[in-house]
Amino acid sequence: MKYSEKLIEEIHRLIFEFENKTLKPFASFSKDATRRFEDYGPPSIRSPYERDGDRIIHSLSYARYNDKSQVYFWFKSDLFHHRILHVQLVSKISRYIAKILGLNQELAESISLGHDIGHTPFSHDGERILNEICKQNGIGYFKHNYESVWFLQEIELQNLTIQTLDGIISHNGEIHEQKIVPQLDQLSWKNLDEDMQNLLNIERYNVKPKTYEAVLVRYVDVISYISRDIRDSEYLGIVSFNDIPTKVKSILGKSNREIIGSLIFDLVKNFLETQTFYYSNDVFNA
Repeated sequence: MKYSEKLIEEIHRLIFEFENKTLKPFASFSKDATRRFEDYGPPSIRSPYERDGDRIIHSLSYARYNDKSQVYFWFKSDLFHHRILHVQLVSKISRYIAKILGLNQELAESISLGHDIGHTPFSHDGERILNEICKQNGIGYFKHNYESVWFLQEIELQNLTIQTLDGIISHNGEIHEQKIVPQLDQLSWKNLDEDMQNLLNIERYNVKPKTYEAVLVRYVDVISYISRDIRDSEYLGIVSFNDIPTKVKSILGKSNREIIGSLIFDLVKNFLETQTFYYSNDVFNA
């Protein structure tokens, strides 16, 4: 279908007008989205970050989320948390918080949808095994956030925006930080390439997010799995919410719903007061 150029321009004007009314000055605006290569083909009525999200969903890598387990890979059950559900939860929560805080919901969603593309089957055990094989063969280290960007950009040639790619490469659910401040002035293709190279060559390399949306998704990645993993363990009789220490339950809650709610509330409250993402001392230490 051939779209009228005038109509497309009007739709983009409305998108930019909406963002100017609803986004905070420190958010990521569609007008600032950049791709490494010029996009060819018919113009789109979608914003750049919406296009990123659609490209990720329609990628072959996204389809492979289905059979990747989150924690327990040796049990076959519809009750267990698979990678695809985790990604959906991260996306849902990130969009909700972004809406409250005046951040770009579409960017938060595209980062969320793509952040675990490079994860292995067999949960984190699969990642550790591949990492050992890589080290033994002297070809660097295996990191799933590196692989996510590599698959989407180099193998599937999705040509995503640097804002989405930065959010994907800088997410790290294994590193828990109380406070994260985005390095807004460091967002560049040169720095992205350096981060990729450092992830490959340095075993414990922590990529710092360079947009507020990337920081948000990094926090939500942990929020979405931290209590859900306990829920999966409860199904197997390994551990339950009743086993959580009393002091922790008094701060975070005693169920999946309460724990997620407590973490979100603390993060949102602190950001609204200081325009900085961080956890209060009692919440972080719990």
